[in-house]
Amino acid sequence: MRWWKRSTPDPYAVSDGLRSRADHLALTRPESPEALAAARDAAAAAAELVRAVDDLANRRRLARALWRETSALLLSGRGDEAEGPARRCWETCTMLLAMRGLGDAAQADELTGEVVGCLGVLTAACSAYGRPGDVPRLLAAGESAVARSSGPRTEQARARLDVFPLAGAADVYAAARIAGQWPLVALETTQAIVVGRRAAETLRRHADEGPTEVVEFARALQLVSRLLCVSDRIEESATALDEAITAMSGWARRGPLLAAFLQGLRAERAGLDDVLARRAANRGGP
Repeated sequence: MRWWKRSTPDPYAVSDGLRSRADHLALTRPESPEALAAARDAAAAAAELVRAVDDLANRRRLARALWRETSALLLSGRGDEAEGPARRCWETCTMLLAMRGLGDAAQADELTGEVVGCLGVLTAACSAYGRPGDVPRLLAAGESAVARSSGPRTEQARARLDVFPLAGAADVYAAARIAGQWPLVALETTQAIVVGRRAAETLRRHADEGPTEVVEFARALQLVSRLLCVSDRIEESATALDEAITAMSGWARRGPLLAAFLQGLRAERAGLDDVLARRAANRGGP
């Protein structure tokens, strides 16, 4: 008779497998109950690993899993429930920043990039569960982390932070232009365009790494396009959107949110075509 020894599942493989499943469902079925359940399972497994072995690798797993759980709650329309995982994610991120000094410069660079990469979801969660006043504190912590690190991931983090205020700035400058106050904001708008273009160039280097990264790159270009439009530089605005559309075109089939983002870019670009056509007509052009 032959005896077989039953093996115990590797908890690390289980945790990483659950996270991969959560990432896949976040891309293909982002608003589904299954995506939220998978994200919660991944977070629970990562937390169990930290309870068993509280080291840097497991803390990184936990931060990523809690980020995914927070994102899943936002996408499923349950942002009011996101405070718990969002706060735990940021607590874990704070610990990761404190642990940067235990390794070399390359490790510090990686950790800085990972922590700042969480801020997009965490700041959105603050607003969703009614604590928008926490956003400046989180961004300030990201700024401080970037100031104390260097390397390619830190440069990516710097670009991510630079993009954060551009959406609000574009709205403010557009309102000023409509109100006849363009001279008061013209210089600031030009400076914001420079910052946005510099951020987009950095994010371009990471655009092929995954869906999050390509959306960040295209979003930066979209915001630059809006700033250029406010500045009445319509042709340049259209060129920026064209580049964003090209970047997203190869990704849109991978998930509904990516497809919706691309559709929005194309609609925005069509609006610029209308502006350009009216200008050509007014000039008597073709």
